Amino acid sequence: MKPSASILALPALLAALAAAPAGAANPKPSFDCRKAKSDVEKQICIVPEYARLDREIASLFGKALKALPPGDAAKLKAGQVKWLAGRDGCIDLIHGDPPVFVEVNTCIGDALRKRAKELADVVATGKVPDAAPE
Repeated sequence: MKPSASILALPALLAALAAAPAGAANPKPSFDCRKAKSDVEKQICIVPEYARLDREIASLFGKALKALPPGDAAKLKAGQVKWLAGRDGCIDLIHGDPPVFVEVNTCIGDALRKRAKELADVVATGKVPDAAPE
């Protein structure tokens, strides 16, 4: 049985508060957190680094779609759907009793950073890589 989102959020919230400079404004993700459906989306809403990366990914994705020819844009969209499924699969790394979340947060952060770099490369080169995102 998976723990509720509020239990999942506690370790990430504590880590985010410890890492955030005093008085720093929390960035908002690219989506409305009140409508967050998955536990991963809820994590993105509470961890400032994840929210910033999510907004960066959304911006880069939009820039890439505008710059690419239709066939490549379709390939990029399909890759994004696959990437989102993989990112949301990070939640399956919860294990133990009591639950261990470290691997979940590492997975989410790694997925976001990797996708931001991939999309920045697409924007810079105007080419979609042949390999689909993980």
